[in-house]
Amino acid sequence: MALLKSFKETVATFLSIRWRKQLTEDLHGHYFINLAYYELNVVLPSSAASASNDKQLKKRNAADNVDQRLTQDVERMTTSLGVIVPELLVAPFIIGTVLIFDKSTALFLAHK
Repeated sequence: MALLKSFKETVATFLSIRWRKQLTEDLHGHYFINLAYYELNVVLPSSAASASNDKQLKKRNAADNVDQRLTQDVERMTTSLGVIVPELLVAPFIIGTVLIFDKSTALFLAHK
């Protein structure tokens, strides 16, 4: 049982790190392509502010720390998935072991 738990934790960590790396690279690739980061951080906030001199509107439309938010959201999501997926992968083996054990116990008790 301890070996199974250790295996699950290792797989969860491995999957989480691998997914996090891949997803972060993909999202940042989209963020930096065609000057999208420039539009999000400079063009959109200034155009919204020029349409209206309201500072609250500018603050609401500004995308602050987009790259940091992407990284944090990816970390949360991949950590959650990294815990769930190994449970789903190991569940059939646990169910199979229980069914085999129950069947052998039932056969043993039936012969007595």
